Amino acid sequence: MTTAAALHADLTRVLPAGPDWSCSARHLTEVLKTTAGFAYRLPRAAFAVPALVLDTAADALATVTEALDAEDPPNADYRLLTLPGYRLAALHETRDALQRAVAGDDDAEHLLRTLEMLFDPAGCGILFPGLTPAGALRDLDRILAVLDLDLPAARMLAATHLAGRPHTPAARTALTQITTAWHAIGITT
Repeated sequence: MTTAAALHADLTRVLPAGPDWSCSARHLTEVLKTTAGFAYRLPRAAFAVPALVLDTAADALATVTEALDAEDPPNADYRLLTLPGYRLAALHETRDALQRAVAGDDDAEHLLRTLEMLFDPAGCGILFPGLTPAGALRDLDRILAVLDLDLPAARMLAATHLAGRPHTPAARTALTQITTAWHAIGITT
């Protein structure tokens, strides 16, 4: 588990409301669920990560998607999401396994072959058009950049929102700071 995940795993996260930053979360959810299905049939070492971790990471991405798709959002600029620590840790473990697969490490050979099969246009790839193992890694990195963002401003915004005061000057200042941080990591709102 990374330091950020270990220190702040159960904090409420502030997510950009626009789906542009996480449009790949739906595809990655399905990719990880399908890959977990294969991983359950082989020894753990073949996939560089246990199947349960892949399942848990897929569930975490599904939770992100649900938060963004919530009907009647209380605020059009952001969404709040409390992600349990074990789910954030699973996303990081999965990211590390994907990185090893893309790098060609022997312990992730089956993971790489499974992903290549899923992304191959001649095979199952029709479900995930244009996705590659390296692209899946980039997409997961982008999602984790938002989920790992832990600023005092995010905690302030979450607190004011949960207290029913999302339009106070402190909340607006916090949102401006968070938006600036999102832009710094390449997320446009």
